[in-house]
Amino acid sequence: TEGFSDPDYDGIPAYLDNSDDKTVMPTGSGSDLETEAGVRIRLGEAALSEGSFLPVVTVEDVASWAASLPDGSASVDDNQFQFSSGLFDFELDRLGNPGKSASIVIPLTDALPEAAVYRKYSESAGWQTFVEDSNNAVSSATRDNCPPPGDPAYEPGLSAEANCLQLTIEDGGPNDRDGIANARILDPGGVAVFDTTPPLLTVPLSLSIESGADLSSDNPEIQDYLASASCEDELSGSRDVTNDAPDAYTVGSSTTINFSCSDAAGNLASASATLSVIEPPTITGPTGSSSGSGCFIATAAYGSWLAPEVQVLREFRDQHLLTNYPGTLFVESYYQYSPPVANIIEDSPTLALVTRVALTPVIYGVKYPTECFALVLCLLLLTMFSCRNVRK
Repeated sequence: TEGFSDPDYDGIPAYLDNSDDKTVMPTGSGSDLETEAGVRIRLGEAALSEGSFLPVVTVEDVASWAASLPDGSASVDDNQFQFSSGLFDFELDRLGNPGKSASIVIPLTDALPEAAVYRKYSESAGWQTFVEDSNNAVSSATRDNCPPPGDPAYEPGLSAEANCLQLTIEDGGPNDRDGIANARILDPGGVAVFDTTPPLLTVPLSLSIESGADLSSDNPEIQDYLASASCEDELSGSRDVTNDAPDAYTVGSSTTINFSCSDAAGNLASASATLSVIEPPTITGPTGSSSGSGCFIATAAYGSWLAPEVQVLREFRDQHLLTNYPGTLFVESYYQYSPPVANIIEDSPTLALVTRVALTPVIYGVKYPTECFALVLCLLLLTMFSCRNVRK
């Protein structure tokens, strides 16, 4: 139908094209790309592939298009630069003579930032900064409506706060994507700034490890601690984290560990954390002697910290409570409040007997967990069955 026709052969259907003028092309933001008289501007390959019928594309659009090119195409990653005004993809043809230079004006939705450059992509070289010489130039202007190509309002370079960009590109030159003097200039490209933002480095909180001996760097807890640091960059993605952790850690010392990472542009991020190795607390028995047990109430009930029942509870403490944070808090609270109770039990044979009776199911549950669980389950099922019969 007429609405889907393309009378100026620029790749944009007539119903989306605001002009049959072959030298202009709508950008979708109310302004047009414009080239010089006699030259035709058309959508570039990446823009056609994207399917929006506009010359404005994204890095992802270029990557998707480049993935369809023959093997050997250069990488589309440009991790050292940020594109501040999006990308443009166009073709200029009907230049008249091969090797000629042609100019195109690009209106920008965002004013040019400080230290901006124009970057262009090609299958052979990947991304590179626009090459300026006698046949290739970048210029800019600040106007409500961008002047036409060749207007004296354009000044060399990319001036901060300018909103009109003019490119002069040589057919077959360093800024022509195909590099062939064939009266046809290919893009894409865009305004970019060099990345100066460091990556986000996340390091673990400072850590204290209880140990009666010096620790080496191959200690599992230390290895997990060091490996928990991470580094993410908006452009470069995940980055490796390095540290200056030593090979050994001495009991009673604190070591400051410095972590660092950098992005593809060389921006560095650093942070530090402290790892301390401390001696375990000396455990004092209920009578004031250093027994090494810490099971105060059980020791008082059974008369000796060497009793087999006390040994069962001590092993449970060491293997299941002191190996995690909640269990450690429980043990510390027990150490704080149980000695006075243990002293009372120690002085009363009757209380010692009652305590032994109370601790018996606990000890058996710790020593034979599977059997005790099965017994409890059977009792529970039996109770439920009995209740059910009573109701009937």
